[in-house]
Amino acid sequence: AVSAVAASSGGAVSAVAASGGAVSVVAGPKTGGGIDHHGPWTGGSREPGRENASSRTPMCYRIPKQAALTYNELRKGVDSKYTIKSNKDHYTSQEKMWKDVMNFGLDSVFYALHPQTNTWVELFHMPDAMSVDEVRQHERDLRTLCTRAAENLTWARTYIEQSVSKNIYNEIDINVSPSDGGCVYWKILMSTMQGEATTKWIEYQNIIKETKLVNIRGYNVREFHKIIMPPLQAAHQNN
Repeated sequence: AVSAVAASSGGAVSAVAASGGAVSVVAGPKTGGGIDHHGPWTGGSREPGRENASSRTPMCYRIPKQAALTYNELRKGVDSKYTIKSNKDHYTSQEKMWKDVMNFGLDSVFYALHPQTNTWVELFHMPDAMSVDEVRQHERDLRTLCTRAAENLTWARTYIEQSVSKNIYNEIDINVSPSDGGCVYWKILMSTMQGEATTKWIEYQNIIKETKLVNIRGYNVREFHKIIMPPLQAAHQNN
């Protein structure tokens, strides 16, 4: 068989010519990921200039056989010793779960363009950066834009659901709708575990720690102040 990779305006495609002459066209992700000689893969930041250049792990590939193996693995949830059973567990579980999310190629769906500030936020570590309605709109936009993103939203929810205890699952389940994906489910879970105020302070802390002038395009001081001042003012007002 001979394979060739081409790019199209609707996203990358991979054309594979079989010995019998049949051609199979496989669409690559339109948001978060890419395609290579193995096939389409997902994962990485969606922020322009910070995308992954290649697949993080084999589990990021969305070719049929590998996708089935990946789904069977992620539906087990996080390692049992990291299962979230109370509001104390999520602190130790979060980074392990995020590593899994990246290894499964699901992390792209957690990158969203904030509707108010027009800046990129990562909703796994900053779940309260956007309201529930805004996160739901983010998910709707992704589902409309890319079928692979839609699949990853569903898979991310499955992974998170399988990473919490039965009691936590029942508590969360009444607040989510069947159409909600992993981003909404994670936001509601973290809000329940931490409380809105606590997660807001985590968001502010991350912004303060991670925002650097050197990372602002053109060293734009005005843009830097636009990002950094709100959390600094909030921290000052609340001592």
